[in-house]
Amino acid sequence: AAVTQRLAWDRVSSELEVQVSIWDTKAALCSAAGGRSRSHGMAQSELRGVLAEAANDPANAIMLLETVLQKFAEGGFELCGGILMAADGTLDAERLTSNRFELASSLEAVARSLQAGVAPSRSAGQER
Repeated sequence: AAVTQRLAWDRVSSELEVQVSIWDTKAALCSAAGGRSRSHGMAQSELRGVLAEAANDPANAIMLLETVLQKFAEGGFELCGGILMAADGTLDAERLTSNRFELASSLEAVARSLQAGVAPSRSAGQER
């Protein structure tokens, strides 16, 4: 379970590097054309903070990542599809982890029932 979440956050980290490269390129092009571009240093710093939080509390970091990305999108920052997909991947990893724990718990209950010689029963939620 932890590996799935770590891989999802590794992808966010990788996509952050791509995002920063895009922002840097856009800034350089604007500057070369004599224009000004929006500074992305604060955005980069906030996203790196989310990655640091993911190492300590992945569940909280997911919420933080969604909030930060939404704030950037509303603020006019261009976000590449890769970082948005990676953010979705962290949510999927969290759901997958939760589902795996539920499955393990159910299998343990079935094993206990079988060891006790009792036919296992299923809840309404397990019927789906």
